[in-house]
Amino acid sequence: SKMNLCRNKYPKSQKRSTRGFVIAIDSLLSLLVLFTILSLAFDSLHRDGSEWQTQQRLSIIAEKVGETLEQSRIFSRAVISNNTSDIRTFLNSLPANLCASVSAYASPSSSTRVFTVSKSGCTSAIGQQEVANRGIVVASPPDANVYVAKISVWVNQS
Repeated sequence: SKMNLCRNKYPKSQKRSTRGFVIAIDSLLSLLVLFTILSLAFDSLHRDGSEWQTQQRLSIIAEKVGETLEQSRIFSRAVISNNTSDIRTFLNSLPANLCASVSAYASPSSSTRVFTVSKSGCTSAIGQQEVANRGIVVASPPDANVYVAKISVWVNQS
């Protein structure tokens, strides 16, 4: 009869399943809250990350534009001949949603602009813009001078 006093009203298997069910609901609710917080955090990181990616892409494009203008000698010819039509043609060949401008300065320490050329149809930069400065040796025998090409790149907002 001592055994009957110690026994619970429900068999052990039924008691365990009830307790397990309560723990499972509690766990599911806490997991739901955790996933909600994580999704909100990743969403905000993704937004910031996409702006960062755009900035990185624009920076790379600005560098590549400067590199191309130097290696093709388009920049040097424009400085020597004082004719920027080849630079404008090159800038106009960039994708439609991309704007760019190139400015030339007579030396790294100079603030005097030799010329500025912008892609046709692009207004001044609105929003995110990246700028790359590149020293380019312009050989005009018997002299060779270092000019600075300032390349600005931005996304066309119009």
